[in-house]
Amino acid sequence: MNYYRELAFALRVRGLSEDTIRSTLDDVRMHSAEAGQDPSHEFGPPDRFAENFEKGGAHAAGRRFVVVMTVVALAVVIGLFVLSKAMGTELRVGVFSIPLFAGVVVAVAGFVGGFLLDRRLPAGFGVEKKAA
Repeated sequence: MNYYRELAFALRVRGLSEDTIRSTLDDVRMHSAEAGQDPSHEFGPPDRFAENFEKGGAHAAGRRFVVVMTVVALAVVIGLFVLSKAMGTELRVGVFSIPLFAGVVVAVAGFVGGFLLDRRLPAGFGVEKKAA
């Protein structure tokens, strides 16, 4: 993972807004380019640099995605369990419970998706601004 992704993640963990994150990344990139140095040499490790910012109240998209997918996973498990009882049969393949397996798959997808969402670069970062 590159410095900017790590910094974006560290700033999201601190609850900063996407606009603040993008602005901070732009400033870090501009200052590093002017100094001709790698950002880690100029600002230190991303998580340490992020500690300089006050905590905000924003909830990262990845965290919200994990919560939604966890609720969906529970709904899938409960729904398939109720369906199996209504049909009068157990939904199994060998020793594996289909409702439980489906719930685990949805939950894992939620955690992986949340992980990836929080480690992405913010929209607009890396796009050159045109002079007006």
